[in-house]
Amino acid sequence: MAAIPSDTVLLIFLPLPTQDGFIVWRMETEASIPGTAAGPAAKVSIIPCPMYQFNRAAKTLLALVVNREGGWMSPSQQLYKFLFSRLDPIPPGKTLAIWLAGSQPVPFELLGPDPERIFLRSNPIVYLTDLAATPTAGQKPARRAAVLITHPGEALTGVARETREIARILQLPEQSVLDPSAAEAPAILSDSRIVHIAAHSVIDQRNPLRSYIALRDGHLEAWQFLGGGQNADLIVLSACSTRRGAERVLSDDSTSISSLVELGGARTVLSSLGPADDGRSADLMIDFYDLLNGRPALALFQARQRSLARHLNPVQVANFVLSARDVESLGVSFRPLRTNESH
Repeated sequence: MAAIPSDTVLLIFLPLPTQDGFIVWRMETEASIPGTAAGPAAKVSIIPCPMYQFNRAAKTLLALVVNREGGWMSPSQQLYKFLFSRLDPIPPGKTLAIWLAGSQPVPFELLGPDPERIFLRSNPIVYLTDLAATPTAGQKPARRAAVLITHPGEALTGVARETREIARILQLPEQSVLDPSAAEAPAILSDSRIVHIAAHSVIDQRNPLRSYIALRDGHLEAWQFLGGGQNADLIVLSACSTRRGAERVLSDDSTSISSLVELGGARTVLSSLGPADDGRSADLMIDFYDLLNGRPALALFQARQRSLARHLNPVQVANFVLSARDVESLGVSFRPLRTNESH
């Protein structure tokens, strides 16, 4: 059992066995996760929705986000109508924690009745990988507050600025900003509370477990995250398409780099749905750490508002999404990391 933070609304979407809708648990204010029955603070709704139409709209919207194309408002409105027309309104400012099972993944940030009332503009969002907390073998307190793993390469001109500014914001010592070898990287993952990775990534279409982050002398492959990161409260994957597996499994992100990071034990992960613009991603990441004073979902939301104020397309702003390992991980919080300590 895990408590839900008081500023959070937990929405659990389960498809009906008849494939014609969802059963939805809405839980808030220190409620407990239901085992065999919903707790007293839970509200249960049945939402009629033809699953084939829902999955088609979700796949269309996700593809538009991945390809950074226009025309996203039509599937957005359709999904919003499917999922929220029969639910009580979500108060602006409340964090939405979402667990969606048995369907296409959905970028909830872009859902809304019109472009000015999408969740991206009104609510922090975090996606749950699981509900019940699962103990992680070998977990222990991290020795360092934060570490930056960076390999800019020739094409990523924004990475140097990104890591330089984040190191300044966090007041990191020089030995916490690393360009490690492929052999050194796995051990570094398990040594810090925050791990920020800014580098080039490649998705292996034949074997997604061999997808990788490019390092100076080789690759940090996706499967290697299974053995590291178990002591991290936050791992940031500032690279392209780290929340996607191979194209043939676009409807299932269980083979994405970020999903393997979560399986490795990281409590929260910030990752990308599609290609990441080098300069704009750097701006978002710098803003994220500048605003990190409390829970990561709020810092990401505030950083997104800065990006929207720069007149960026909502599809671009919604590219990086936050996931949490379980409900217990929703409580991960940081004070301003202007020193080398955190709590």
